[in-house]
Amino acid sequence: MPTLYLMRHADAAAGAPGGGDHGRPLSPRGVAEAAAVGRMLAARGLGVDLALVSTARRAQETFGALRAVLAPDLEALDDGDLYGAEAAEILSVV
Repeated sequence: MPTLYLMRHADAAAGAPGGGDHGRPLSPRGVAEAAAVGRMLAARGLGVDLALVSTARRAQETFGALRAVLAPDLEALDDGDLYGAEAAEILSVV
């Protein structure tokens, strides 16, 4: 049976005054957190076949750090509809 993992982005840097939310990067702590989740998934033998990733910078960076330690060739579909989506919208994307 397929398994769905729903993951929020790792710790993000504070937004710059007047800066947009969509472009906020991860903090250094967030990069480490995302890599730690990737290592945890790998250690438990939890494979991932496909990732649906928001186009928000911090989501992209979270996935990049996770993928680097979990499965460098893991396929990702970037989906702008996931940014700020409610549960019903996320389910429609899935």
